[in-house]
Amino acid sequence: MGFEVRPIAVEEANTFRSALMRTFGEDLPDEEGDTERFLAIVKPQRTYAAFDGTVMVGTSAAFDFELAVPGGLLPMAGFTMAGVQPTHRRRGILRAMMTAHFDDARSCGDVLSGLWASETAIYPRFGFGLAAEGHIVQIATPGLEIRGSTLWDQVDLVEEDDARDRLPPLYAAIRPHRPGMLSRSEPWWEHRRFHDSAARRRGRSSRRYAIASRGAEITGYAVYRQRSEWDDGIPTGKLEVEELLSTDSRAEATLWRFLVNVDLFPNVSWWNAPVDSILPWLASDRRRIQRKRADTLWLRLLDIPLALEARSYLGDGMLRLAIRDRFRRSDTPNDAGADQPDTEIYELRVEAGVRHCTRGQGTPDLVMDVNSLASIYLGGVAPSLLARVGLIEGGPTAVTMADKMFLWPVAPWCPEIF
Repeated sequence: MGFEVRPIAVEEANTFRSALMRTFGEDLPDEEGDTERFLAIVKPQRTYAAFDGTVMVGTSAAFDFELAVPGGLLPMAGFTMAGVQPTHRRRGILRAMMTAHFDDARSCGDVLSGLWASETAIYPRFGFGLAAEGHIVQIATPGLEIRGSTLWDQVDLVEEDDARDRLPPLYAAIRPHRPGMLSRSEPWWEHRRFHDSAARRRGRSSRRYAIASRGAEITGYAVYRQRSEWDDGIPTGKLEVEELLSTDSRAEATLWRFLVNVDLFPNVSWWNAPVDSILPWLASDRRRIQRKRADTLWLRLLDIPLALEARSYLGDGMLRLAIRDRFRRSDTPNDAGADQPDTEIYELRVEAGVRHCTRGQGTPDLVMDVNSLASIYLGGVAPSLLARVGLIEGGPTAVTMADKMFLWPVAPWCPEIF
């Protein structure tokens, strides 16, 4: 039996939500206003639902984002809410929804597609490469000192109404300087960053907002929750950071100094810290800071020449890149032809900081899958590392040139799941 992939109608929003929740083993929340909040951030025309007759058996959608890349900003379709009902697995439904997503993204002018992977083995076959990672951080604070500065900013706890006014402008000012950060629309701030239901709290406190300032200037903020716990009269509470942003290292040190000194909460955690956070270098005892690395943002380049021209490079140079794409077009059924990837050659030339990328010909300097190009694109993965494991093929001179051009001094970081 065949199936159809199409956008949902507004009246199908709850059917879509129910199918998605069922895929992930959860029930549809029944909080008042949930449907309206869903439709405020999800455009029905950017959904890709699969139907077996009249039954919705697959869900997926895209958010409209602008992604910070090294030295620039690019439109990105955030692929999200992907799920196939267990009765319809292994029938090519995800492939069909992904094809619809790519067609839609290109028609909307998106240069990139990005996602957070529920299962990391799935998405490389569609051309996605791991482009950013994060640290899961656990901090035991007793006896820990933060010694990063002789001068400290002022820290104030503010209420949500004040945070609504002060956080978005600071986020917008910091975002262009950190590859991997996403734009946030007003509805996104309202429904994803400030709306705080009991289901989101999961037994923890409501969000707390700590703002760092230097005179009249806001220099950073931390958003966190608390969970009160005691063990035989000894406080063992948990403080869970949701987001921490700062304009400079002094503000970052100030916020960490505040967070690790909150009475009754000796266990501080952050589920997604930047991998280049200065926290371990501020600490009097770095063994009290445990870090576990995890994959976060996966990227796919939809328009390779435009994507390569849009980002900045640390050095001038020229590379001829042969890029293989193993995800066949929609006219190829299922996985037929997957062992015969499309290959295009692109000539990337940077002269005095001016970038040009055109389709080329001749012998390439480097050969790689589109996945590997995505992995090096934000500057956090060295081309030489991928060359060491055979994911990039080429001579040592070309690999060294790729390192010189693609690496970026600020690690990519995507601050939230979407």
